[in-house]
Amino acid sequence: MILLEMIGTEYILLKLNKMNPLITNKKVATKSYLETECLGKNFADHIKSGEIILLYGDLGSGKTTFVKGILKGLGFSGDVTSPTFSLINEYEAIKRVIHIDCYREENLQRWINLGIEDYFNGSNIVIVEWPEILSDIIPNNVIKIEIKHVQENIREFMLL
Repeated sequence: MILLEMIGTEYILLKLNKMNPLITNKKVATKSYLETECLGKNFADHIKSGEIILLYGDLGSGKTTFVKGILKGLGFSGDVTSPTFSLINEYEAIKRVIHIDCYREENLQRWINLGIEDYFNGSNIVIVEWPEILSDIIPNNVIKIEIKHVQENIREFMLL
């Protein structure tokens, strides 16, 4: 598995091993769907129960693909879909994962009425795509990852 680490304007090849380059280098680029999924899978080794992961990025940047990898890394073998229309998908893996997508619902009060804050106060791993609308109610200790669509198949991941 090969990943690219962005340093200035040059790409340096990196081998992806157990020490996830997103954790150690804070910025990594993937050059395919499979590498994005693999990055998520290896990132899963570093996620603890109760953590909240916020994913920022444009449409098609690879957020859901990264989540698919995280779920594979947590032993989930079923289908993983974007919760764009359902708003929330729950997965029973080694650890319970709550996948939230705020793209279509921009009303904070509706999220509160749905009980979104209950997800933030448990042992679930909570992954939120398009989290901006929830900024007033999300706890302080979260993992923030920005994903950029750099070129056709290249995605850049940055820990914020």
